[in-house]
This record gives sequence, C-alpha cells and structure tokens, in this order.
Amino acid sequence: MLTAPLLRAQRLLPLDLAEDDNGFTIRVDVPGVSRDKLRIDVDERLTIHVENGDRAVSRAVRLPSTADLDTTTADLKDGVLDIRVTKKPRQTVRGKYSVYLFAAALAAVAVMMALPRGTLTQAAATLLSTLDVAAWILVSVFLHVVFLDFVLAMLFFPWWVSFPFLFFPFPCCAAPGPRFVRARPQLIWF
Repeated sequence: MLTAPLLRAQRLLPLDLAEDDNGFTIRVDVPGVSRDKLRIDVDERLTIHVENGDRAVSRAVRLPSTADLDTTTADLKDGVLDIRVTKKPRQTVRGKYSVYLFAAALAAVAVMMALPRGTLTQAAATLLSTLDVAAWILVSVFLHVVFLDFVLAMLFFPWWVSFPFLFFPFPCCAAPGPRFVRARPQLIWF
C-alpha cells in the first residue's frame, strides 16, 4: 500500500530546468503523450498540465522577473517536451544625472565612521573608495570655513564683533564686524 507522500511524488511531473545567458530551458519527459493532451499556461508561473487516459498530472514553475513570458515557445519531439523562455533584454538607463557631491561625501564619511573595518559590502567599499578623496576635501573645507574662521574671530576680536561669523562664516559676508576692503574681501588688521 502506498502512502500519501509517495502517491503525490508519483503524480508530480519530473522536469529539468536550465538557465543560460539567453533564457531558460525546461525539459519534461512525457512519453506516449500526444500534443492535444498537453496544456501549457504561462502567467506569473509556467504550468504544465498532462492528461493521459485516466491520469492527470501538472507541474508549476515560478519564473524569475527577468523571464520574457511573451516569447515562450514549446516543442514536443520523441516524448520530450522542450519549453524555451527567453530573458528580457537588459535595460540601460541613459540620461543626465545630478550628483550632490557634498551630501554624498558627508554620507560616505558617516558610513566610514559608523562601520568597523571589514563589515562593508563590496559595492559599499567601492563607493567609499571613490568618494574618499572628495569626502575628505569637502569635510576639511567645511571645517575650515565654519569652525576655523569662527575660532580665529573669537581669538582676535571681541565676541560682539565676531558674533556674525557664526551665521556668516565667509568674511566677505559678515556685517557688522571688522572693516573690509570693498574691492577684495579680505580683512584689514589694525
């Protein structure tokens, strides 16, 4: 007497699935089955129905999203059903990209500081290595403009004169404060 799992295993349709660069090939052995006893349904899954006398067998295969279901072909020859599903062509996106280098550099620095060495994926490591130089340049410029100018202003001027440097880090933008030469934005030291 056969148990339920063994009966189910006999009712399943054995198949071979192979993938290459152009698509997927599904090979099913259906000896003694004519073309009118086969039905192949293609939607999100590829389903093969075989009716042979009093016995009906079906098998479903979930195809990946790269499968082009519109170009599915099937061929029955010598008791072997060959189903060919091609892959969708890769789409390359061409266009103009805007890169916000400052934000990318700060994000790269934040990631580098937050993660310990050796935990980055290959893609993240590649991205960080390309942004390393730009990140450190931008961070050093940012630190110089905001903090260094403010510290220098606090050292050489009273706080009420250098207070605008907190909101206007560039000396040419600060007013009121020390006097500036109009032609060139540089400080005149007395």
